[in-house]
Amino acid sequence: MGTERLKLQQLLVNPENPRHDPVTQQPEAIAALIANQGQKLVVLARDILQYGLSPLDRLAVTRDGSKYLALEGNRRVLVLKLLNNPSLAADAEIRKAFEKLAKQRDFPDELDCAVFQTAEDARHWIELRHTGAAGGAGVARWSAAASERFRHRPGSHPARALAFITAAKAAYKGDDVLLADLDKVRDERLTTLGRLVVDPAVRAHLGIVLDGQKLRWDYPADVLRPFIKRIAHDLASKRVTVSDILKKEQRAGYLKKLGSPDPSKRRTKPAALSAKTSVEASPTPLPPAGVLLGSFAPTRLGAKLVDVLREMRQLNVTKFPNTSAILTRVVLELAIEEFCDLKQWTFAQGKDRLRDKLTKCLETVDPTKKDKKYHGIRAGLSDPNSLISVTTMHQYVHSTKFHATAADVRALAANYEPFLVELDKLA
Repeated sequence: MGTERLKLQQLLVNPENPRHDPVTQQPEAIAALIANQGQKLVVLARDILQYGLSPLDRLAVTRDGSKYLALEGNRRVLVLKLLNNPSLAADAEIRKAFEKLAKQRDFPDELDCAVFQTAEDARHWIELRHTGAAGGAGVARWSAAASERFRHRPGSHPARALAFITAAKAAYKGDDVLLADLDKVRDERLTTLGRLVVDPAVRAHLGIVLDGQKLRWDYPADVLRPFIKRIAHDLASKRVTVSDILKKEQRAGYLKKLGSPDPSKRRTKPAALSAKTSVEASPTPLPPAGVLLGSFAPTRLGAKLVDVLREMRQLNVTKFPNTSAILTRVVLELAIEEFCDLKQWTFAQGKDRLRDKLTKCLETVDPTKKDKKYHGIRAGLSDPNSLISVTTMHQYVHSTKFHATAADVRALAANYEPFLVELDKLA
């Protein structure tokens, strides 16, 4: 691979561009790409006219006779060709737009190109550019939070939401379930949270005071914890979506369901959320980082379970959260299967046999349905969006878009650990 600066007239639009069905001739290739991209080409043309071609991106080309075929950058090639000759566009609307833009006559006619010997030689780099992060090798798209940090738009919905999340994460460091929910909101639901935070009625309800770009709080962190926890989980689990709180009256209805902090706990002067507060411990103690199911030492539930558990504990959950999540589900499933076999229970073929078996086992472990140690499991059985639901565990294994965090896995293991210990005793 070498680099050359090529004239626009030396470049061909690729008839086999993945953006459209393959064609054979240049006029067909131009028409197909225009049909696929439409007004996006006009937007790109305006950007090139204003800023020029990106110095971060070269074209990828390969020789095609006396000319060069564009492998990567076909949109740029076509836009420049249309600026030079708008009549190439059979689409009347696109042609008219480029005729108007072409009057500026301030666009490049040479392009920096990476020249590959064959199209196959460029395949790896093109695939990395267009198919996502590829585990880190490709282009990693920014999350909403990353975009907001780069743009730095004080007072915007995302900026207010980021300030809310930053304060909450600092105040509730001991609550891994809440921290995991906040991370999901930050990465996926930032604007939705911002819609709440910018509403004066919501801020008055929770005692949030705007102080420049920072937030101050009328209530201590321990008073606000259940309300912030509920908001974070509602948004992270998509129990509440942007359409549910789009209008002012909808947000007012949500606040009624949320409940209100005790007004007697209101401070005389707003302060940082983490200032002079006591952080309530998580309902289930979490194990040290890197250790999962530390107190679970099965003696009756089968040799394979013991082996998998031993191998899982050799993984550092911080470094291998996805593998740890999958193996935690495997340990739970092996334990439940062994217990059900020992009890000689039979189950009808259903959509989710693991969930059915877990429900039956939990009824044996906690027949009163009141033991607080199993509150998280019961909540997970009733809410498929819960961090510790069977549905979530299935997604760790089967979903290509569902990524576990170390906090998620530790919370999952901590909630099921007492259940597994008792299940082994009853086997």
